[in-house]
Amino acid sequence: MTNLGWKFSGEELAAALGTDRVLLINDYEAIAHVIPVLRANDLRDIGLQPTRNPQPGRETIAIVGPGTGLGVGGYVRSGKELLPLVTEGGHADFAPADDIEVEILNNLRARFGPRFQRADSVWPRSGKSSRRSLRNRETSPGESNSANHHGWCAGGPSSFCALVLSRFCAILGAVAGNIALTMGAKQGVFLAGGILPVVADFLAESEFRARFEAKGRFASYMKNIPTRLIVNDDAGLLGAAVVLRNMMDR
Repeated sequence: MTNLGWKFSGEELAAALGTDRVLLINDYEAIAHVIPVLRANDLRDIGLQPTRNPQPGRETIAIVGPGTGLGVGGYVRSGKELLPLVTEGGHADFAPADDIEVEILNNLRARFGPRFQRADSVWPRSGKSSRRSLRNRETSPGESNSANHHGWCAGGPSSFCALVLSRFCAILGAVAGNIALTMGAKQGVFLAGGILPVVADFLAESEFRARFEAKGRFASYMKNIPTRLIVNDDAGLLGAAVVLRNMMDR
């Protein structure tokens, strides 16, 4: 477990549990299996969604979720056949998009070494580095400073907390857009993990969707890709149950 330092094996778990077989799967593989069976109230649209429905046929979706690191996965489905895409996309490089994000990267590099650039390392450490980079700055005229009006940032829309979280959501939108382009995930990007449901209202009001779509000449392409937040706390366990059911059906 890259970000937790845990080590274990299927054989040891099988022996400890007294079972003949243990299947170890990536957490985002489990999420990939559960998405097709989620209900409407398990999901929340983030940003304005496309008015045009995706064309039927082969379906490709991406999954992104910040937590202890950055999880990235997805699936390709044709008919009833679903192929999970198990990736290590969270270890891709972090690409800053403006001067503030360059400063955040420089703060990270100063703390963790000149070659520090991995995207997954930005998430668990981005809070302190963003605070450092933004502490003496004021919001520029064109910059989002959307706030959670539901209590997460008690200081309101102009609070420093709101400014840092706004930047976090904006960076996440840019990363999710990059992943959608890379995977050709025209049927949607689903947001997972434990952080985002806690700040769902803030995320919905943030620059996430604007940064998701801000891909130059491909902006119209991005506008047709839905972005949805998984709000079911048991999605990972339900996905594992789907995998077990599929194993038993074979």
